[in-house]
Formats: sequence, structure tokens, C-alpha cells
Amino acid sequence: MSSSVTSVKAAAEFDQSMADIAQLEGLDRSSEKVAGFEKRIMDLGSSTMFSSQEVADAFQTMQKAGLDA
Repeated sequence: MSSSVTSVKAAAEFDQSMADIAQLEGLDRSSEKVAGFEKRIMDLGSSTMFSSQEVADAFQTMQKAGLDA
């Protein structure tokens, strides 16, 4: 797979994760709160050993376990 196809696929997967996070929070994907989550997730993805996708996945797991943001 070319790097551009991989990048588009990764971006689509991350966007879907953010939509799932919004839904679990009962928010619209375009809300300011979800934008804040996305910024924090991206920050953690760039400043830790985990990718933004891994951080988003962990966030969803915590939501499903009943933890609040």
C-alpha cells in the first residue's frame, strides 16, 4: 500500500474514532468539547510513545468503562 493510501486510511480511522467518542459522550462531532478532546488526544499522540489512534482507542475504552472526561 502506498504511503498516501495508508495516510488517508489512518485519517479516516481516527475521524471515526472521534465520531465514536462524540456519540459515547452524547455530543455532536463538531462540538467544542469534542474538539477539545481531539486536541488533547493529538497532543498526547505526539508527546508520548502512543499514537493518536491508540490514545483515542484508550479514551473510548475508558468511556465504555464508565469513566468521565
